[in-house]
Amino acid sequence: MDHLPEIEAEVRSINSPVTVPFLCLQPYDGGDFLTYPARRRFDPDICESDEVGWVDPSGYTAHDRTAIFQEWLFFGTLSEILDAGGVRLIPAEFVCGGCVTTRKLDYYIRQAIKSVNRQQGEEIIVSVSRIETVVDTVRRYASFRPPGAMAVTLGSVCPERWPVALSITILCEGLLMLVSNLPNSKGVLMGEQIAMVSNAVTGDGPGLMEKLLVRRIMDAGWCPNQIAGYGLMDASLAYYLGMLAPKIRMSHERCRPNFAACNQLQDNYMIRHADLCDSQECRMFHVDLQNLEDIINDGALPVVWVDEKDGSIKVVRRDPSKAYLAISHVWSQGLGNPAANALPICQIYWIWVNDGTLIRDKAGVWIDTLCVPVSGPCRKQSIRRMGSIYGDASAVLVLDEELLRTPCSNIIEQTCRLGCCSWQRRLWTLQEGCLNVENLYFIFRDGILNYWTLLESALDHETALVCTIPGVLSLPFRHLVFRLHYGSFVETGASLMENEPTWVGILLSLLETLPWRATSRSADETLCISTIMGIDPGPLLEIPDAEDRMKHFLHSLSRVPQELLFIPGPKFANIPGLGWASKSFLGTGIPGTIQNKWTTPTEKGLPITTDGAVLSPIYMSLAARGEQDLNTPWTPISQDVVAIKGHAEEPWSFFTVRDITLPSEGRLIDLSGIPRPGLILRHELSSSIACLVSLGQEGAVASNECLFGQFRALVSLQRMPTLCTQDGGQSIPILAGQLLGASQNWVVG
Repeated sequence: MDHLPEIEAEVRSINSPVTVPFLCLQPYDGGDFLTYPARRRFDPDICESDEVGWVDPSGYTAHDRTAIFQEWLFFGTLSEILDAGGVRLIPAEFVCGGCVTTRKLDYYIRQAIKSVNRQQGEEIIVSVSRIETVVDTVRRYASFRPPGAMAVTLGSVCPERWPVALSITILCEGLLMLVSNLPNSKGVLMGEQIAMVSNAVTGDGPGLMEKLLVRRIMDAGWCPNQIAGYGLMDASLAYYLGMLAPKIRMSHERCRPNFAACNQLQDNYMIRHADLCDSQECRMFHVDLQNLEDIINDGALPVVWVDEKDGSIKVVRRDPSKAYLAISHVWSQGLGNPAANALPICQIYWIWVNDGTLIRDKAGVWIDTLCVPVSGPCRKQSIRRMGSIYGDASAVLVLDEELLRTPCSNIIEQTCRLGCCSWQRRLWTLQEGCLNVENLYFIFRDGILNYWTLLESALDHETALVCTIPGVLSLPFRHLVFRLHYGSFVETGASLMENEPTWVGILLSLLETLPWRATSRSADETLCISTIMGIDPGPLLEIPDAEDRMKHFLHSLSRVPQELLFIPGPKFANIPGLGWASKSFLGTGIPGTIQNKWTTPTEKGLPITTDGAVLSPIYMSLAARGEQDLNTPWTPISQDVVAIKGHAEEPWSFFTVRDITLPSEGRLIDLSGIPRPGLILRHELSSSIACLVSLGQEGAVASNECLFGQFRALVSLQRMPTLCTQDGGQSIPILAGQLLGASQNWVVG
């Protein structure tokens, strides 16, 4: 993995680099890629054992099998993909001192890209097919999780298995840079599918290799919420973060994947002074509250002004003819003040001096700590105007402790820290950042960089770490750019779809980033969401309770995405017709992309069209594959296993059912007490996410019948590949159902 960017000693974590041993028993023969295992009398799909002395039917030990996997999936992959790109591989350049090295991978990739760009017509089609076949194979066998054959289940019996599997996955990610340069290739999608390390901290059944990588990241000092917030994280980024130490060392004992306790305001909140300030000599600047309220009541904008001649500070009306700068910061890092409109003078001077590099002749600086009253009617007025305050600013400057200690010189380190910083995890900063992306700036240790400069630098960088852009460097930016992406719709009143509101596209993107955000005041959630969507938050400000605000917000939307049903988190389960709705979108850890499918809620519930099954007890004789008859401890219909199949001729597939309504739980569900249970699938059966409902009334399901169900839980369906039906054994009752088809209509209340 030494093609990845080198990390300087001062920012390196306690983790040592992973050494990948060279184990190959013989050179890769250069023949047909898919049939290499057959030529080696090697079965890659065999179920391996961690027993000492185990050998497979061909006489290969676990160590031998790891060596053959390396021959095939590392050196064979290199040979096949580079050959498709018109470049001849010299295997010796990837071996050094008995270990595998990838120092020359970048060189080979660049040579292959040049060659690919000269290909035409049928030659390109053949190259695409060859490369995609290899990538699909690697994704299957170098999987992070079972049942992948290299899913690292051997533990201490074969300790070299995990670094070999890791090197194969990272190699494939690097080679995707070549894939992405081929026309009509699905290389970018492959990059997203190869590995999802963050799922290991969100509890979605990881394999051992995944756990080991995440353990390294945690040992380096990163917060579980920072890792989970990356969503799709490939192995390259996971390995890199495990080698990179955070600039700010904090305790994460109370942090969870969906909640960063380290960023919450504490009762003993301390306002911080500037780094070089002697706090004992520094005074606090207190805003004249009456003056502040007069400015707000007159419809003007209050800004902080520093007289550079005498150093005096005051809050004044913004001169509309002059530009002003707005500050976006994380309150828990010490620039907030929950008790008063006051800050240390040293901090105000520091902000003023740094702001001067962006706007010379400015009207002033707007910062919420000084310009938004801590209580009263004027506070509500200010919150209601947040959209225009940040949107009209000539520049929005982001202050984050992690970034303030990061140099501008290293774009990879810079972008990774931006993706993991506290500013990326707060709800208010999401609003502040996306309302004016065109003029968004980040301040680093030795300079200030514009958002677009950062993005262009990341996309143009040549190191292999950026080869899988979707999983590595786009994530810190994707969460900010969506409102700009839909800006034309907001400005022109156009819509993503005919007769749809202008906020449609914004809400879709919001629902993908809100799960990784948090706020210290739950009632603020709908205020921020409304402002980002361009909806007046005024009516919500008159409702004090957070849950009541969410109900009002949802009722105010003429249409909602179908997939609101599948967002984890506390639901309004006790309110008739509203059981589908989340009480909050924050900290839910929702997986994947929200589809552009919309529906209109009714008094009875949320209409949705998707596949699913009605479950009823049937008797089956079950066995474990490759073993004798299964003596099951299950009692009739009282446990957590269901059987599902797509059509009558298909064999049954078996799944355990876990409750993921609250992401932290993941407990098995006892289905015995649910009258006529039904499962509504989020996507296809393989997506593993479903909604469990109680359908109530008995009876057969008629074709095209709309089924009404009461929400019971969001569930994950974990396939049991070792379980199957058999003939002649003892029959036991089990809940089973046949899928009704993607056009099935449901209403969930």
